[in-house]
Amino acid sequence: MDLKINLSDEEIFTKANELTKKKDFISAKKLYLEVIKKDPQNIKALNNTGIIHLNIGKFKDAIKFFKKCVEIDDSYKDGYNNLGLAYKSIKNYSRALNSFTKCIKIDPKYFQAYNNIGQVYYEIGKYEEAIINFKTAIKINTNLYFAYNNIGQTYIKKGEFNEAIINFKKAIKLNPNYFEVYKNIGQVFFECGEYNNALISFTNAIKLNPKKHEIYCLIGLTYEKLGNVELALKNYKNVSKKDLNFQFAQFNYASLLYKNKQFREALNAFKSINYNKSSSYLLKCLYELDSKKDFQDELDKEINNGTANAIIGSLINSSNLKFGTKKRNTFCENPLNYVLNINLKKEYDFEKIFVNTTNNFFNDQLVKDRPQPLLINGSQSAGNFFNYKNDSVSKIKNIIHKYLKTYHDTHKENEDGIIKNWPKNFELIGWLVKMNNGGSIKPHIHDHGWLSGSIYINVPKKLNNDGNLVISISDEKKLIESDDYSKNKKIINVETGSFCLFPSSLFHYTIPFKSDEERIVLAFDVISK
Repeated sequence: MDLKINLSDEEIFTKANELTKKKDFISAKKLYLEVIKKDPQNIKALNNTGIIHLNIGKFKDAIKFFKKCVEIDDSYKDGYNNLGLAYKSIKNYSRALNSFTKCIKIDPKYFQAYNNIGQVYYEIGKYEEAIINFKTAIKINTNLYFAYNNIGQTYIKKGEFNEAIINFKKAIKLNPNYFEVYKNIGQVFFECGEYNNALISFTNAIKLNPKKHEIYCLIGLTYEKLGNVELALKNYKNVSKKDLNFQFAQFNYASLLYKNKQFREALNAFKSINYNKSSSYLLKCLYELDSKKDFQDELDKEINNGTANAIIGSLINSSNLKFGTKKRNTFCENPLNYVLNINLKKEYDFEKIFVNTTNNFFNDQLVKDRPQPLLINGSQSAGNFFNYKNDSVSKIKNIIHKYLKTYHDTHKENEDGIIKNWPKNFELIGWLVKMNNGGSIKPHIHDHGWLSGSIYINVPKKLNNDGNLVISISDEKKLIESDDYSKNKKIINVETGSFCLFPSSLFHYTIPFKSDEERIVLAFDVISK
C-alpha cells in the first residue's frame, strides 16, 4: 500500500482511524507521521501516534509523543492521561500518578483519570486508595461497569470475597455482555468452593467469547473439583494448541489422568509437554507402571540435572526402598531429620489468635467445603485460608513466617536441595480440616509444596496414638509391613496447639481416633513462586 497520497488532514485521520481499528498500526502510524511532518505542532496527530506506540508496546516512544502534546498545550487533558498510561506501562508509578493528577486538575470530572489512578494503586498494593479512586470515577459516571469490575478485583486482593461478588454483579447489571467480569466472578466462586455457581459464570463467559480458551481450563478445574472426570478432561482438551494456555491445560489433563489411575495415558500426555513439573509426573507414571528400567533411566537424568522438588525427593526415597538402590536424593537425603514439632500455646494466646480465627472462618457464609477423597469422616475448606480477611489471619501468617526463618536458619549449613534451593519467593496456601469420630486422612504427599505444615486447633483427648500424625518416606504397604520400615517413619504426638513442619516429600497420614469432639487442623504448604 502506497501511503504517500494526496489526502487532506481530515481524510488522513479518517483513513488512519480505520487502519487502527483493523490493527494495522504500522500503516496508521505512517499516515500520522505525514501529518506531523507537515505540521509538527499537530496535537491530534502526535497524540494518536503516541497511542499507536502504546498499542505496540513501544512505551518510551509513546512517552515522547505525549510529552510533546502537553508541551504544546499544557491544558491538554487527554495528553496527560495518556502520558500517565505510558508511565504506568513501564511501572514508573510516581510519574504516572503525577500525570493523572494534572489531568484531574484540568478537568475534575475526568473519570478515566480517577480509574487509572485506582489501577496504579491496585498494582502497588494500596487497595484502599484504589477503591476510593474507582468509586470516585463511578460517582462521575454511574455507568462505569469496568470500574465496578476493578473494585471487585481489588476486594479479592483484600480477601473480601462477598464485597467482590457484589461489585462484579453491579458490573454485569450495567453490561451483561462483559466477558471479563464473568470470568472474575467465576474465579471468586471457585475460590469459595461455590463450584456450581463458578461453572455458571465460566459458561456465560465462554458463550460471550468462545475464543478465550483459558475459560476451558477454568471449567475443567471446576468439573475436577465436582468430581466429574469426563467433563473435566473434555474441557482441557478443548484448549487449542495455538492458545497460550495450551501447556497448562495439557498439564491439568495429564494430571487428572494420573489421579484417575490411567497411568499409561497420563504418561503419554506428560511426554508431549514441557510444563512445570511434567518430567517429575512422568516419573510418577513410570513408577506406578513398574517400568523399572525406564524409570531408573529418567530418574538418573533428573538427578544429573540437579532437579530438586518434593516429587523427585519422594520418588528417590521410595524407589531406593522398592528396588534396593542407593541413589543420591537431590531434594532431601534424610527428610525425617527435618521434622519440627513444637507447641504454640507456650508462646501465644492460642485461643484468641488461632481458635477464634478458625471459628470466625467457619461462621462465614461464603466458606464452603470441597471434595477431598483422601479424607475419611472429615471435610476440607475450599480456597486459600490465608486469603481470608481477618486481622488474626495476618498474625497467623507472621507466626508461620517467623518459624520458617528459624527452620531455615537451623538447617542452613546442610547441603540438601531443600535448603540450598530454598525458594526466594514463596507463598502460603492453607486450608482447614475437620474430622469426626473415626476420622483420618490417607497417606499422601503434597506435590507442589516445598514444606508442609499443620497447626492443631483442636485435638480431642486420646488413648495411645489415636489421632496422631504419621510421617514416612514411602506409602508402600509391603514396606510398612516389613521390619525395616519402622526406621523410615515417625509417629508425631500432636495435641491442641501443636505446630508441625516437614519436607513436602514425606508421606503423611493420621491414625483414626474415637471421640464425639471434632478434630480441627489448619494445614498449609509453603509453595515456591
